[in-house]
Amino acid sequence: MGSPWDGYRKVLVVEHLDNSITVAERKAPHAGLVAIKVFPSAAAEKALERHQRVKHENIVDVLEAFTTETSLYIFLEHLPISLLQIVEGAKYPTEWQLAAILKQIICGLVYLEREKFQHGSLHCSVILLSAQGNLKIVTNLQCCETVDGKGEPRDVRALSLIMMELMQKYVKDDGAVGVDNLRRWSSDCDAVTFLSETTSAASALELQSHSLLKHRTRKEDLLGLIFSAEVTAPRTYSCRA
Repeated sequence: MGSPWDGYRKVLVVEHLDNSITVAERKAPHAGLVAIKVFPSAAAEKALERHQRVKHENIVDVLEAFTTETSLYIFLEHLPISLLQIVEGAKYPTEWQLAAILKQIICGLVYLEREKFQHGSLHCSVILLSAQGNLKIVTNLQCCETVDGKGEPRDVRALSLIMMELMQKYVKDDGAVGVDNLRRWSSDCDAVTFLSETTSAASALELQSHSLLKHRTRKEDLLGLIFSAEVTAPRTYSCRA
């Protein structure tokens, strides 16, 4: 049996809280970077089925998979930065940039809802951006549990925390949802009213009609924010072979 590394060379292991990813490069004659997630073989069939079933422009693509006796290796398209670096970077997003980010997140979540899935563990480190401003959500073994339309919409509630981190770089210690700096974010601005609605909306589809997402934004509006995060945000990594 061959090795999943026959066609790839490890570059770095990048740590994103509980979402560590190995970045590798293709060996000649091929080229390009990939992100690799490893699952125990006992969960291989379930993990692979879910990854292959979920296909959308705002969900990270599965390129290929490789199974050994002990593990499943899933090779994903590589995107260099996550919303965690945006949060930890020096700059705050403008309302237009926030809208450009949220439009893409909501599109991905609406797709999952229509497929009767939910992400289930949505946070900043699993939401990735390309250098061109394309946003994609990473799924994993715990993600994409089937839903029947009942119960708490966990992905929508997770947006409350994600938005607070983006808007002010922290969440409130008491669990309240809101922003403290009303000079940066006035109480009646679209971003704040959208944040408030994440506490009560029953679905991502319901949020899609909010006025914040009607702003005429472009993915290119995110380029300066992404560049700033690449330069100023700390990164944790290892170079182990």
